[in-house]
Amino acid sequence: MPGISRDNDKAGGDLVPSQTTVFANNQAVIINGDVVASHGLPPHRQQTIIAANNNVFVANKLVVNAGDVASNCNEAASGSADVIVGESSSTVLVVPAVVIPDEVQATFDAQTNAYVANPGGFVVQSNDQIKRNFAGTPEQPDSIGVTLIDTSPTAAAATDIAGFLTQILAEAAKGQWDETGMGGNPSNPNIIGIWKELGYPAKGAWTTDQTAWCMGFVNWCLKKTKYRFLQTAWAYHIRDRAREYKATQIPLDQGQPGDIALWSYGHVNFVYSASGGRLTFVGGNQSSSAKNNNNPSSGSVTRSWPGGYKPPGDGSLIGLWRPSSE
Repeated sequence: MPGISRDNDKAGGDLVPSQTTVFANNQAVIINGDVVASHGLPPHRQQTIIAANNNVFVANKLVVNAGDVASNCNEAASGSADVIVGESSSTVLVVPAVVIPDEVQATFDAQTNAYVANPGGFVVQSNDQIKRNFAGTPEQPDSIGVTLIDTSPTAAAATDIAGFLTQILAEAAKGQWDETGMGGNPSNPNIIGIWKELGYPAKGAWTTDQTAWCMGFVNWCLKKTKYRFLQTAWAYHIRDRAREYKATQIPLDQGQPGDIALWSYGHVNFVYSASGGRLTFVGGNQSSSAKNNNNPSSGSVTRSWPGGYKPPGDGSLIGLWRPSSE
């Protein structure tokens, strides 16, 4: 599968990046419409590069891969030898690093540090769906993170999202998904591993399980089950960047297992079952018994609304989106 094109790759002439937030091999990634520098007489004058893939976006534009061609002279782009994005049935997906500007990372770190120092200052009422102390997911800018599908042979541990969640619930019942980092204690490596697998840097907020991880869990599950995922920690991106997910918004009374649920208090999880018009949910960073926990409350992967949520319910479920495997 062709590698991703970067600054200083060529399609006859140099490819000139227009975005400065996503990198591969320490070079800015090339996206659809970026300039191909002039490299001769017509038709080799300055032109643009045309992205042929329909899977991976940066800054809401398709990324360019080796073999994509210049708009006028049709010369093919070069690309990375070891960074591949998109679909592959025979290659392990190399997830590009999430490049976060220092000032943005600082805001994420400050939010997490404030929560660790005083979790009692972050109290959310959620009908016991999430843990009582919840700082909210990091508000990641839309320009950060790309959308991908992992179709490598090792990606899927189940043939469907609900089946995969059943496996994770069994692990959680053994304590394998419990948060342990309260008060600055060592964090659960399974939770930290979510951020690592999604391409986040091993620093600051991404090295503690006290950073709200419900959206990380959703994207990690999508990745594991070969659905389109997005490198984001911000819960509201399932709504605001639904186009990049290729997700379809579903009426609340038509939810099915595997649909992604967004809640009014900034939480996100999956529909786990749908029966008789009632929905149950599974997600990370939550606890169905949150009201009984002492401060600081510990999150895990749990099944919430075990008695069923019948939309419109209490109005806290604000949207459902059906993920895409394309």
